Amino acid sequence: MKPTPQTDIAPTTDPMTAPMTDKMAEAGLADPYREPSPLFDSINRLGEAFSTMSTEQFIVAFIATVLGGLVVVFIAWLSLRAWGGLLKLFWRVVGRLGVLPGIQGFVVRGYLRRVRERFGAVRNIYLDREEELDLHRVFVPLTLARADRGNRGDKQSIEQAITTPQTTREILTRNPRLVILGAPGSGKTTLLKALASGVSQHQWPEWRNLVPVFVSLRAFSRVPEKPELYDWLAHDLLPEEYAIRRAEPLLKRLLDPGRGKRRGGRRLFLLLDGLDEVNAGDISSVLNRVHAFLKGNGEGCRTLLTCREQNYNLLSDTTLLRSQGMGEYRFTDMRDSEVDAMVESRRQDFDARPNRAIPNFLAAIRANPRVFELHRNPLLLTLSIGLYLHRLDDAVPQHRTEFYDESIRHLLRRHDFLTDPGLDKANRFDYRDKYALLCRFALASMEEALARREDFEDFRVADLIAAADGLARNLLRIEPNEGRALVTEIQVHAGLIADTGNRETYTFAHRSFHEYCAAWELANLGDAGLQRLQGRLAQSAWRQTVLFYCGMDHRHAEQVVKQLWNTGRLALAGHCAAVLVRPHIELRKRVVIALGAALSAKDTKGQQPLLLALLVNAKSVGAVAFSA
Repeated sequence: MKPTPQTDIAPTTDPMTAPMTDKMAEAGLADPYREPSPLFDSINRLGEAFSTMSTEQFIVAFIATVLGGLVVVFIAWLSLRAWGGLLKLFWRVVGRLGVLPGIQGFVVRGYLRRVRERFGAVRNIYLDREEELDLHRVFVPLTLARADRGNRGDKQSIEQAITTPQTTREILTRNPRLVILGAPGSGKTTLLKALASGVSQHQWPEWRNLVPVFVSLRAFSRVPEKPELYDWLAHDLLPEEYAIRRAEPLLKRLLDPGRGKRRGGRRLFLLLDGLDEVNAGDISSVLNRVHAFLKGNGEGCRTLLTCREQNYNLLSDTTLLRSQGMGEYRFTDMRDSEVDAMVESRRQDFDARPNRAIPNFLAAIRANPRVFELHRNPLLLTLSIGLYLHRLDDAVPQHRTEFYDESIRHLLRRHDFLTDPGLDKANRFDYRDKYALLCRFALASMEEALARREDFEDFRVADLIAAADGLARNLLRIEPNEGRALVTEIQVHAGLIADTGNRETYTFAHRSFHEYCAAWELANLGDAGLQRLQGRLAQSAWRQTVLFYCGMDHRHAEQVVKQLWNTGRLALAGHCAAVLVRPHIELRKRVVIALGAALSAKDTKGQQPLLLALLVNAKSVGAVAFSA
């Protein structure tokens, strides 16, 4: 008889593992191979709680949870606001107390915090975003070269410059007083703002004890009483702009060379921006006051001053600066590697756009050597990148004026979203109306400001709105009462004008945009524009506008070059001949020959402007000019 097979098999238990399994079960670990996790346990308990809830209980618990979260968020927000308010109140009180014993360090830290807030970020209108600005994130190349002007070009200094090349950081940190020269858009103001932001954050150990003070020489020159620089810093700039009510004791301490040499002692770092933006009638007064400040403070102050090189070459009072040890350096054009590095720093922008690749852009700008020379300027390269990212082809601007014209048109139409049909048009007004307004106002404001013997860069926004309302009655496709809305659209959507901080005074996004728009209006006026320009050719404030005018494709450009040549202004004639859109080879050859003859007859002191004009013009003419 066969045994009956068992269908229910009794589980077997290993007497060695039973005690361990029982202990794990008691600890809540049903699976002996799962690692203990508070998160899993919480999820399990939460799931069990939800499974036993009724619908009404779940709704009540959900509402209570949401309300509790909102209360927590509100309390956190309120706490942050209160803390921010207390900090502002603290620094305001510290600023009013000045430098009473024991709180000087608080005053300096509060001041440096305000400097970081003011200069630590910049609006990049060409790429439509905010960007950080300091010594680690300067988006212009910092390449400087010695700008000798006869009196410093001795054999010893030249040999030293050749045998001991210096980096830009070494030039800046080893020379206590410098003049930084450069072309429009080369990054002079950006450099000073980056230094103000970076030094306030102690990013360079060599300058850890410096306290930067950024000074707009244009603003300083406009003070009616013509105060000394020391008095203006102590009683106007620092109290009004940085809320240091008793600034003079602090300024004295910063200028004390004995304190600056002590460990932990602070020294003033004076950043003087835009000598070329000072009205011609005020240049001598400003230079004399800067000279007096430097002479009176000896080793107690490091100083950097910026100026357009083309304007600096025309000044007769620069010996005042040299007498106080101001060395002169200039921004060079970007090297090939620097162009590549600047483009590479925008990789995220290229990657964000379909069919936009860095190799294709670099190939496009290198296709023509003359076009690539233009791209060695930081501002023009930035404009070209902004245009390329929004184009459907690989074309790049071919002439200097094209960079500005295409950029202005692009910025004015940016929120039309022409390349993205899925987005609704945000602009109300036609870009041609906005462009016409900017050009007419740029010329009118330049003429009016210079007639008052003032610099033209900043203007009252009320005047721009009035100009828009006036043009609306005659030319523009807008109603007369829409001038304010039109100006607001230019500011907010295009970024071509910007508030200077008081909501009443505005500037163009870059000084050269103002000058270009004025030149465009003069060219558009034809014979009448030529007549208006002819009376301005000798004025240094119009120099860049004259260059833009000659760089546009119209029949009057050659006439301006001839007039400059015939009236003996050879240096400007050379620069203007170099930017002519049409070849004009014979005219350029005659200008080169005239510059060469003038150089041979000039003394050493007067050769610099002529030599620069000759080199610029000869580069544009090429071998054809030198064959004459």
